[in-house]
Amino acid sequence: MLRAGNAIEKVSKVIVVLLFSEMLIAALVGVIARYVLQSPFQWTEEVARYSLIWMGFLSINIALWQGKHINVNLLLKRFPPKLAKLTTLINDTLIMFYLVVVLYYGWAMTSETLVTTQSFQISMFWFYLAVPVSAALTIVQLIFIVTRKLILPSEILKREL
Repeated sequence: MLRAGNAIEKVSKVIVVLLFSEMLIAALVGVIARYVLQSPFQWTEEVARYSLIWMGFLSINIALWQGKHINVNLLLKRFPPKLAKLTTLINDTLIMFYLVVVLYYGWAMTSETLVTTQSFQISMFWFYLAVPVSAALTIVQLIFIVTRKLILPSEILKREL
């Protein structure tokens, strides 16, 4: 599971870096075209916007896997180890429930879209797809994390908080 989680994280990181590079290049081309050439391109804004959307959503599973999501563990550090472990598992269960809802409604929104982009006339399906794909990847990562928490002794888990 650790290898699979790390592989998902690495692939997501590569895609995020490529999307960031694409977004940066599109934004620079847009600025140069608008202010230097005095002839703005409409497509540069769209490319940058949709790259940012995918980048942001894919970053969710990376942050979760690395334990970098916002959390308040001040109280958890004061809890006994077993209570701290139980609390984190309840928290992870709530996050899982939220992600399942996001996956369900994200797919519903994605599969029902008829809108196309203005510049390229590409279906917005491909850009809305960032929501369910991100939710699915994050669910997989969360399953790996919860399984690890269930296997680890409470004392070791508390030290990691």
